[in-house]
Amino acid sequence: MKLPEPRFVDLFDALLFDMDGTLMNGARVIEHGVEAMAHARAKGLAIAFATNNASRTPDMVVDHLTSLGYEAHANEVVNSPMVAMSLVKKHVEPGSTILVVGGRGLVEEVERHGYTVTREDREDVKAVIQGFAPTVGWADLAEAAYAIRRGAFFVATNIDSTLPTEKGFAPGNGALVHALEFSTGVKAIAAGKPEPAMFTVAAETAGSTRPLAIGDRLDTDLEGGNRAQVPTFHTLTGVSSWLDAAHAPAIQRPVFVRPNLSFLAQSAAHPVIDGERAHLGGTSARLEGGDIIVTGDASSWRAAQVVVSLVNARFPESAFEGEIRAVSGELFAPFGD
Repeated sequence: MKLPEPRFVDLFDALLFDMDGTLMNGARVIEHGVEAMAHARAKGLAIAFATNNASRTPDMVVDHLTSLGYEAHANEVVNSPMVAMSLVKKHVEPGSTILVVGGRGLVEEVERHGYTVTREDREDVKAVIQGFAPTVGWADLAEAAYAIRRGAFFVATNIDSTLPTEKGFAPGNGALVHALEFSTGVKAIAAGKPEPAMFTVAAETAGSTRPLAIGDRLDTDLEGGNRAQVPTFHTLTGVSSWLDAAHAPAIQRPVFVRPNLSFLAQSAAHPVIDGERAHLGGTSARLEGGDIIVTGDASSWRAAQVVVSLVNARFPESAFEGEIRAVSGELFAPFGD
């Protein structure tokens, strides 16, 4: 008798969730997320929320999640200000003055570590820490620029180029950080994803030895998990498509690709790699003349998984630059279900 295939909730002891684009888009919950998390908790998995969003305190994160139907607790939240402050503490003496560009969550984290917060440049500013808040404007960036030009240590909580909202993709913290970098000629030290510390801290917070990192963005969630040597799960509910993953640099490619979080309760089956071919059930992908040809159920998530797994196996150090086609010759387009 054939044994059932293990599910994700059987293989891992903790789920490290990204938030924006994974659990919600702004004030809109992403379908299947609430049920998937509740199922994981019922199976005994620990949960951590690893977010680059620096505008909210852990309590504010919990309030937002619970308003959308998720169970969440403040001690499960690991945010980029926490990681950013670990960098600041290595360069700036406690009690020093730090110019904060960002929201209340970032201010409270800086004060929690014993530093004095200012919103305007002054002679005793030793560092500038920049995080996202929708209220950040030109005047805030100007004050930060003055301090950075005088030699203040410059840290960014994250460098996300975009922020998913219920209306679409808005400029993220990275876009505003880039404005300061361009203006001052000084490159910020980034603290959040894709830096691996976010995932290391999240796994420690969850008490996990077998965590799974879950997210929608290749250049933050997936790259960060890979750099932390944590298995990665790419959910196709946010920024990056599976075609993006197939053509991404090796460090950004996920181990697992699924349309949404409902698949966490389903099989974690992985393709079998046989030379230039990968197959999973009745779906397979093969390298042919520099391109990848998919046969079988080309319209399901299995097509995405066999392609990405084949690329991971055959291009471990470089990007795949060919086309991805069905056996009929039709080029693939992104899909999410």
